Amino acid sequence: MIRKMQTTDIPRVAEIIVYSWRSTFRHILTDATLFNKLSVTETTARLKLELAIDGNSKHVYDDGIVKACFSAGPYKGSDIPNALEVWEVYVDPFFQRQNIGEKMMHYSVKLAEAGGFDEIVAITYAENKISRPFYEKLGFMTNGEETYSTRWGANIVRYAKTLS
Repeated sequence: MIRKMQTTDIPRVAEIIVYSWRSTFRHILTDATLFNKLSVTETTARLKLELAIDGNSKHVYDDGIVKACFSAGPYKGSDIPNALEVWEVYVDPFFQRQNIGEKMMHYSVKLAEAGGFDEIVAITYAENKISRPFYEKLGFMTNGEETYSTRWGANIVRYAKTLS
């Protein structure tokens, strides 16, 4: 079941985010970034603040165990008006390859349609060999342009999907 994230979910969601980053982005980002800059403690603090500010943007996949999380909100870029951006989609590495990420993305489409959005946007690392085929399988397209992220020190690419 996909539901809104609650305060009690924060420690588990922080674990999911940190371990997903470490397993997925190990070949893209430096170990210093993944193991020194990124921590469960800091992610927990960030999630508490974000949930307090906007609890509607964060969701979890919970079938008795919280196995995944995603967050989404209005796209802040000016080039695609009226789009919902999926900011993060993370599935615990132990529960990947069970269609949980796909279920969460289908749910985000429902959220976008209910919110009156025309498109969904997702941004990922250009070298991410896991998420790029994932988005493409779900009908997202990229314009092929890469942008350098100074925050994380790697190229990123944007995917978009027009809603019917």
